[in-house]
Amino acid sequence: MEISEYKNIYENERAHWWYVSLHEYVKQIILDYQKRSSKELRVCDAGCGTGGLLLQLQDLEGLSLSGFDYSTEAIKFCWLRGLTFTKQGSILNIPYGNSCFDVVISIDVVYLIEKALHAQAMAELFRVLKPGGLLVIQLAAYEWLRSGHDAIVHTKHRFTCPELEELAEQAGFVRLRIGYRLAMLFPLAVLQRVMEHFQQAPTSGIQPAHPLVNKLLLSIMRVENLLLKRIHFPFGLSVVGTFKKPFGINSP
Repeated sequence: MEISEYKNIYENERAHWWYVSLHEYVKQIILDYQKRSSKELRVCDAGCGTGGLLLQLQDLEGLSLSGFDYSTEAIKFCWLRGLTFTKQGSILNIPYGNSCFDVVISIDVVYLIEKALHAQAMAELFRVLKPGGLLVIQLAAYEWLRSGHDAIVHTKHRFTCPELEELAEQAGFVRLRIGYRLAMLFPLAVLQRVMEHFQQAPTSGIQPAHPLVNKLLLSIMRVENLLLKRIHFPFGLSVVGTFKKPFGINSP
């Protein structure tokens, strides 16, 4: 990812509709899991970026939080937020021991590494989860939806649901749920991609929006978050899945 993009994310993720809706979606998944487990959960944000999601998770009781990111620039911004428990590390060599987390979150990370290394990344996510633990993962969808933003963040591969499911199952995970997010805004995104062909330079997809536009898009995504509890959208801008590490399997 371009270094300048970390500052852009840091300045926008607490209010931007894309991040707010995503963080609310992940928080609800963890809350639902917590209700079933009735214990304190050790949660790791694997590829925490500038720490926006961890900041939101601090509002929940009964969580012990950890996080890491490959970029020292990202960790600098985490520390500016007071998230001094975060540290530098790679998803290809996660800096924690075997079977130590109840929940691992990986948001828009695996698609940033070379395709040949995807299996290694998933194996590491599997390794650090406790048996019975939950993986929450999101990745950019569809190679044909590449945009200028992909150039800025250095996207290596955009996924489909079958690709993510196969990768997770090869690592040993059991699928709980898989589908697409940002489906309700999908037509608008496709139109935006078409318009980008007339631009001379790539631009970040994270731009400050007019407050009314931001509020409208956030409202749409909040409706979609509710619908995702009951239906699976057949398309969207992101692939999202929840997977379980089976009981009786210890990490090597």
